[in-house]
Amino acid sequence: MVPVDLIGHVLVLESCWGLNASKFYDQTAARTSFIRDKCSAVPEVTVLENGVSLRARFSVLWSAELVPADYDRLSVNCDSRMCDTAVSTCSPVCPKHTYDFSVKKEL
Repeated sequence: MVPVDLIGHVLVLESCWGLNASKFYDQTAARTSFIRDKCSAVPEVTVLENGVSLRARFSVLWSAELVPADYDRLSVNCDSRMCDTAVSTCSPVCPKHTYDFSVKKEL
């Protein structure tokens, strides 16, 4: 059962990234973007559900190019928000090819 205050709302993933779990608190640690601007950031990521229900899903095709070999464990993190479907368009319209193949440091 959906709580009354969530009726008409959906979950939107704004961005998701992975980083070496042993460097979780290191603000200068390199991050690998999975989702950027609500859409897939690299070809290995497929956004399955975003902005259409109270859950969001994506899949990652694991590769050595996507995640550096020196990662002992991967920590996956996302920035998300609840979107009111009565006042906003919540489901993103993603372009077909918006890939940035570089691993960037983000603060």
